Amino acid sequence: MKALVFAILILSLFPLAQAGEIEGSVIGIIRFERSTDADKLLTPEALKGSGWQKTFTHFQRVIVFEKVSIRINDTRDVPLSDDGRFYFSVEPGLQKIEVLNPHGQVIAVRELVTDEQTLRLPIVLTNDLEKHACCSAAAENKETQTDAPPCRDYNGNLGDCINYSSGWRKYTNFILSDCDYAMGAGYCWNELMPGVSCVHLGYTNCGYLIGHTSAHHCH
Repeated sequence: MKALVFAILILSLFPLAQAGEIEGSVIGIIRFERSTDADKLLTPEALKGSGWQKTFTHFQRVIVFEKVSIRINDTRDVPLSDDGRFYFSVEPGLQKIEVLNPHGQVIAVRELVTDEQTLRLPIVLTNDLEKHACCSAAAENKETQTDAPPCRDYNGNLGDCINYSSGWRKYTNFILSDCDYAMGAGYCWNELMPGVSCVHLGYTNCGYLIGHTSAHHCH
């Protein structure tokens, strides 16, 4: 009897850890800074139906991912809901949250410490095209239609289908390109992680990822 009372006392002093909850979302933002020339080309009518919009400082597309998933502590995968949200319970402690693209490649990592409370974890992936377009390293200094680079980040139907290495047309040509569609489906974001480049991804170009021809083409 004394042993039982002692055990109850110990449990009251050191209660069992309660599971915590994490709820969050994953969205992507592709953007580039506005310019006078881009403003003239990218009117509201031209952008209609593209998913792109003009903000005070940028042209941008906000993507609610549907096909990416969440991996918790290297063991458990949680799919996203249709609105890009996730929800799961965890034991208190350090949590490793990885975002995986449809090929299972890691595109983002977050770490946080949880207790028995509900934590909210909005994950926002941002691709500033001035810093890194899709496979931009492989496409450097190629400005002809015939000598086409591996990546199709220039063949959108609002531009001239020329792969500029810099300047405002480089970014307006990205809109509705193969790479724009691929990033909308959750691909290519892992290229933004340190130490990862186009040649490590195991596919020819982003046209292949979305069912388009891998050969040079214009929309």
